[in-house]
Amino acid sequence: MPYSEAAVVAEGLRISYRRRFRRHVVLDGLDLEVSSGAVAAIVGRNGEGKTTLFRALVGLHPIDRGRIRIGGCVPGAARDGRRIGFMPELVTYPPSWTVADVLGFGIDLAVSPEHRREAFAIAVAQGRFGDDILSQRANRCSKGYRQRLSLVFALIGEPAVVFLDEPFSGLDPPSRVAMRSEIEAVVDRSATVVLTSHDLAEVGRLATDVFVLDGGRLRARPLEPGTTDAAEALEAMMTTESP
Repeated sequence: MPYSEAAVVAEGLRISYRRRFRRHVVLDGLDLEVSSGAVAAIVGRNGEGKTTLFRALVGLHPIDRGRIRIGGCVPGAARDGRRIGFMPELVTYPPSWTVADVLGFGIDLAVSPEHRREAFAIAVAQGRFGDDILSQRANRCSKGYRQRLSLVFALIGEPAVVFLDEPFSGLDPPSRVAMRSEIEAVVDRSATVVLTSHDLAEVGRLATDVFVLDGGRLRARPLEPGTTDAAEALEAMMTTESP
């Protein structure tokens, strides 16, 4: 898919789930538009539905009504065509899978047979995985390595749109810097990035567009990325009551 078409659009999105005998509405009338090549950050308090929104955008959660398009395609078609890369906040791999197995599975999904060896070498270099890490069970890796593995998996095949759910969660300072560099590399190839994070400083460094999820809807707020007061501006957004 040409990167020029890699936009994210959600219109009138409503998502709910049943809780005992009642339906609980998570998102109601949500609209979102992310331009091609942008880095859009979705921030909000715990329980506002950020992960639910992400799962809906990549086609992994049903919606009650509304419309979602990723590069002009419905999410399922975009995901099946490897146009979407998705890094969930929490990942559990099959117990016997090593790091190499996880990378191999992602490459099998996204890369043609004649290019798989090259793609594997690129993924290993991107994640800076030594032989000792490649042979380790994925579920037994440290949080930093599992986050790195999840990101590398999401980037296999160079998808045009990348969704990152809490990519900085649990990372130490060196891993945080490495994660930021990888995200910046994705942006440099003109892909679209949509991320959610409680780390407002990192959001301030990376985001070109910021949306506050509050009461089931998104509020857009202007923010100059990379400014020293970006984190303070974001914190002010988060604490402002809904209009």
